[in-house]
Amino acid sequence: MYPKNNFIRLSGILLTVIAVSLVFNALLSAQVQIQASASKSLAQPTGKRVVVLNITGNTLATRPELYGHNMTANDWHGTLNNNRPPILWDTAANRPDPAWTPLTHAWPLRVMRYHSGNFYPWRDAFGPVSERKIIKDEYRRTLRPDAGLQEFLRWLETLPDPRPEPILIASPFRPVQELADLVAYCNATTGPMADLRAAHGHPAPYNVRYWELGNETDWINRDDLDVTRAETEREKKSKLLPAEYIARCRERIHAMRAIDPTIKLLAHAQTAPWPSTNPHWRDWHREVIRDLGDTIDAITIHPYYDGHSVPYVLASIDALIADIRELQPSRRNITVAVTEHSRWVNYKNLDERPQSWGLQGAISAGDFLLRAMARPEISSANYWCYLHRGPWRVLNADWDQGTTHKFGTGAFMLYQLLNDSLLPRYELLTPEPPGASRARSNAYPYQVTTAHFSDVATGAHALVAVNRSATEPVILLIENIPPPASGKLTFSLVTGNSLQSTNVPATPDAVTLQTRAIDARSDAPLRLELPPRCVASWRW
Repeated sequence: MYPKNNFIRLSGILLTVIAVSLVFNALLSAQVQIQASASKSLAQPTGKRVVVLNITGNTLATRPELYGHNMTANDWHGTLNNNRPPILWDTAANRPDPAWTPLTHAWPLRVMRYHSGNFYPWRDAFGPVSERKIIKDEYRRTLRPDAGLQEFLRWLETLPDPRPEPILIASPFRPVQELADLVAYCNATTGPMADLRAAHGHPAPYNVRYWELGNETDWINRDDLDVTRAETEREKKSKLLPAEYIARCRERIHAMRAIDPTIKLLAHAQTAPWPSTNPHWRDWHREVIRDLGDTIDAITIHPYYDGHSVPYVLASIDALIADIRELQPSRRNITVAVTEHSRWVNYKNLDERPQSWGLQGAISAGDFLLRAMARPEISSANYWCYLHRGPWRVLNADWDQGTTHKFGTGAFMLYQLLNDSLLPRYELLTPEPPGASRARSNAYPYQVTTAHFSDVATGAHALVAVNRSATEPVILLIENIPPPASGKLTFSLVTGNSLQSTNVPATPDAVTLQTRAIDARSDAPLRLELPPRCVASWRW
């Protein structure tokens, strides 16, 4: 038996513990309520996490141009120095290689950027092949003459509707008159360049609307392409300054618009726009907007993610959007054009390259595109890269063996799903949580990204969701939307056995796209199960 004073002391301690416990439970309950109201994420007796999604009807118009792609000039041409043929063009038959047709015609390419670099002599890529000159690109590769810019534009015309819009690079390091002549060759209906185009077998204009004023010109003296590292002192001293870029662009803009005043001109932001390694990156585009804002239509940016997280790179895009709003001239509507994006990998490590186009790459690209669609200031986005023998591929083949086996990667499956789910209106259902932009690398502050696509005229709906977790499924409860009257949903799933699954010649089906009809419960809210490590869609 305890002495009385000890009993009193113990009683006081016990009361204190009870009081602290009650306060803690109250705070915990309040926190859960706050989280539930923000993300509606709840635990269930089954052990599966439940996310409640509220469709408000506050929608935006979708922009199909966000589902665009890139083609590199060196892959398109093929190279002589390592004996690589053109990647897509059948030179013997002078046509696109039909072995690629089932893949290239599977879904719309929307916008196709021809990445020719900053020193591409376009005149050497047109006309009879026998009269073309050998082109050496800025990386000292010797390009084959058989498939040039002329064949690239012809290939776009063979694709099914809606045919992709081309973006060509009008580098400020090419002569002024050369760029004016290129605009005339592509777009003029009369005159010497129109006659030359007709002599080359294409009387009608190509009608190229979008012209990018150089590709990452601030990096022309960069030692490598690693977008995650800071500049060296040597690179800082030798880099192109915005004033020189602006002066070069202004002269070329005047000459190009004199030929075709309807063309859209895109100046670029600074490369590697990461505050952590490049704290003054915004100075470049702010100066560009102030000095060229009355003549340009968009600022381009290249946000590679998973070196930094998707919210982190989106924060740089948001900063660019804010600067455009602040500095653009009145009555101008300068947009953001994401002319390159993809999952960043150590491209020097050959074993790591496939992770850019594998399942993890598809998941991060899907996450990025769903969140980019919520920013109407982003007018277009081009995935890096459509057909490429290096890292970052939508389509793949057994390049080394030279076989005819051609197949899609995880990125291909993603774009099939996204295009199948695209409808006129859009609503992001899972905004980034507070502080998400501070997350770097792969430390994602959320698991699920979800968006609703709809068509008021037809009553069609599509829900697209990304689950970043390797192992944890999620139950989605969709409020304020009626279940399908037929009781059926079309369910599509991009997934693999692990986040590291990649489609390479040894495992060409490691990442798959599965589509099937499933039953939907007739009661509200609509209940859907999102598997782990996937991009999924439900359509009705």
